[in-house]
Amino acid sequence: MSRGSCARRWWRSAGSAAERRGTRRYGRRARPGQGCRDASASAEPSGPYRRRVDRDDPTRWLDLPVPAQPHPYLATMARFTNAPEHGPRRRAVLDVLPSPDGLEAAARERTETLLHDRLDVMPVLMSVPVSVLADRMGCADVGAEISLLCDEGVVSEGLPDVARTSILFQCRDATAALAAIGLTEAVTLESAVPVLRTRRDGVGWVPLTRAPFGAGDHACPGRLHALALARGMLAALAGHEVVDEGHDLGRPNLRLPAYLYMQRRAR
Repeated sequence: MSRGSCARRWWRSAGSAAERRGTRRYGRRARPGQGCRDASASAEPSGPYRRRVDRDDPTRWLDLPVPAQPHPYLATMARFTNAPEHGPRRRAVLDVLPSPDGLEAAARERTETLLHDRLDVMPVLMSVPVSVLADRMGCADVGAEISLLCDEGVVSEGLPDVARTSILFQCRDATAALAAIGLTEAVTLESAVPVLRTRRDGVGWVPLTRAPFGAGDHACPGRLHALALARGMLAALAGHEVVDEGHDLGRPNLRLPAYLYMQRRAR
């Protein structure tokens, strides 16, 4: 057997062991379904396991299968499934995903109704994308139900079908993180990286610095939607300034501050 073949066999074994360790850590630290994180997420790997992924072009790993999703409801979403189920489920999402046209204006209008002279804008940044997209998809106000699913993994009776729910589930925290970066950092929304990494079988965490919205079969279909929603919220907040930013929540795959207080600018 060649040295290259031996190295590949060792690498697959090391990756599997690292994933087993990560799964056990996750089981003690968090509940499945919190936010838009991969619910099977674990602490970031280290050592040669980490270096192998970082050294190569990370986008090449995005074509690998996603890990098994332990939450039974989330496991029915396209985001957390592989072939052959992934194709039909992704098409179902694309069939109900609305056009991004008009989302920016709708997000701005909705945000303006929620503003005060001083407020923590994180709840606003989380609620507006959900309410605007739900309205565009013909859903009732399901903000509370989506929050329960994101934060506690609770599946409520009021949720729409899985395709629409998956869109709202995916957009909430990721779009809020995108808008928060636009408010606190000197970068454009197009260049921001709100989701830091995602998981793939056999390699663990894959950084998304070169592909903020993913790539391959599991690329996010809502890139234009997220950018439009974030632009609308930022436009509504143009008359406010950041006065206090909380610590990062420390989620392994998402940049999200615990709070972000803004105050109306003096005229």
